[in-house]
Amino acid sequence: MQRGRKRKTPEEVAKHGLPGYTKEQAAQHLAGEEIDRTPHAFGDFIDSELNELVGSEKVKRFFDKYITHTSGRWKGKQWQWLDWQVDLIDKLFGTIKENGLRQYKECLLEIAKKNGKTELAAGLGLYLLCIDGEGSPEIVIAAFDRHQASICFKVAAQMVVQRKRLSDSLKVLRGEKKIFYVTQNGMLQVVSSETASKHGLNLSGLIFDELHAQKTRDLFDILTEGSGAARMQPVFLYLTTAGWDRNSICYEVHQRALKVMIEPEAEPTFLSIIYSVPEELSWENEENWGMANPSLGRIFDLENLREEYLKAKENPAKENVFKRLRLNQWTSQETRWLSLSDWDICGVPLLTETFTKRQAYGGLDLSATTDITAFVLVFAPHNGDGTIDILPFFWMPEEDLKKKIDRDHLPYDVWIKRGLIQGIPGKTVDYDIVRAKILELRKQYGFTEISYDPWNATQMALDLEKEGLVMVSFKPTFQFFSPPMKEFLTKITTGKIRHGGNPVLRAMLDNMRVITDANENVRPDKSKSNSRIDGIVASIMAYDRLMRHPESEKFIYQPNNIFTVEIEQPVKPKKVEVQMPVMPQVFKSGIECLRCGQDTGKPDFCWHCGAKIFIEVQHAA
Repeated sequence: MQRGRKRKTPEEVAKHGLPGYTKEQAAQHLAGEEIDRTPHAFGDFIDSELNELVGSEKVKRFFDKYITHTSGRWKGKQWQWLDWQVDLIDKLFGTIKENGLRQYKECLLEIAKKNGKTELAAGLGLYLLCIDGEGSPEIVIAAFDRHQASICFKVAAQMVVQRKRLSDSLKVLRGEKKIFYVTQNGMLQVVSSETASKHGLNLSGLIFDELHAQKTRDLFDILTEGSGAARMQPVFLYLTTAGWDRNSICYEVHQRALKVMIEPEAEPTFLSIIYSVPEELSWENEENWGMANPSLGRIFDLENLREEYLKAKENPAKENVFKRLRLNQWTSQETRWLSLSDWDICGVPLLTETFTKRQAYGGLDLSATTDITAFVLVFAPHNGDGTIDILPFFWMPEEDLKKKIDRDHLPYDVWIKRGLIQGIPGKTVDYDIVRAKILELRKQYGFTEISYDPWNATQMALDLEKEGLVMVSFKPTFQFFSPPMKEFLTKITTGKIRHGGNPVLRAMLDNMRVITDANENVRPDKSKSNSRIDGIVASIMAYDRLMRHPESEKFIYQPNNIFTVEIEQPVKPKKVEVQMPVMPQVFKSGIECLRCGQDTGKPDFCWHCGAKIFIEVQHAA
């Protein structure tokens, strides 16, 4: 004992042990005996019974004899099998080829969280290290960061400590995150994307935890490409719940797994095990939840899922989290901005017969010439019901269409055939075609303002301004996006939008990811949204123009009508009668502003001084 420190009582020694001493040495101290400081001699892990077994029976017997649970009410108790775990072991280790070796090298286990996959993986890591039969076994537990990878390691280390037979052969170095099989020169270690050196490994086993969290494919490629080639029968186990990034390595492996489930001969060494609620089934039906949670009723109960479901139901931001983590459903974005069910309710037919009598505003998102260009018209409410109509138009180049379909996982070819997207021959979108269509729509609906993203659209804006349209720059910042996005969301959740069930718009909404700043301002995040979101962005920009003209509902566009104009206070009202042309070549309203004396430039307010003008329609005598 060090001088100046209080000597521990026997009860404290029995409960907490002594720093730097083994349990045996602490017991000697407690009994007043001389402490044996002989270094612990690690021996071989020998079990003649296990050596007589093969395949899955050997694995299951190893668990039965040496693996204990490490947490919860089962901590320290002998391993208890779940049906789905037995099924995995029987398939992965029990499918033997004619040469006596295992058929499967890779296995994807995709299952909802809290079903017991981590303890199973930790036990398998110890099995592969101790008795699988590989000389100098090398096992890696990998994850995106060291913390995640350490979760499975800590479980394995605790399993070693809880069984003397394992601790006699395995040396645990918690600080280095390694477990050594000393006499056989074997090792189980943690590797993550943060680890400096990951090359030169000769893996006999790989446990890749939470594959969906991998932001790049680098670590996965390093650990799997060519690794294990010198081993007789390596096992690479990929553990994950569903993700949202359709361009990730996890989704690539997920797609491989789906293909193998349909065509096993495509990759005979790849085993697919996926527990999920299919997308075509309702995520809100409790009867479907067990499909993604085979441990339901054993590890956790239904009430636990209900609590999380109710939170997701009340908050759309939590809906995708619930779907991914508890139902193992792939989503189109990490956090959902709004519920698709709310959007679908607004899929009633457009009131197209009223469009020529209603004020409209445009939103233009050109994007890159190789992707989708979107132009959307938002029509002001009709008959005072507060409901707006959204009329979208899309263009995209037809060259490399198959690659874009595979990349975005969207049926662009079908939408082009249906006329929902105009296919442009070649590699790029011809902006002359877009400009011509916008001018054609102006003649039809009489709109005068377009909000546009200035990126890559300077020339288009100048060309349309020459045609008499007012082009309003809309920058992709919180300041510009947050107000119209919040109001747009309210319109959707209250059923005050009609979009006609356009499937292109729906897919874009489903893909959109939203980011929030410290002041709860929001904006779309194109860089992290799956696939294209241009149509929704253009809709929000167009709606922003409508928000800025609340009097638009009073406006009725009718060629050759006489307008009675009144200037709002503080300007003294005065009536002016003018003849409006059908479509002036030069952008002039023909209405003189009584505040500044100039042509107002618009029929509803003065473009120069901002004076509002109330409009009443009177038919010409």
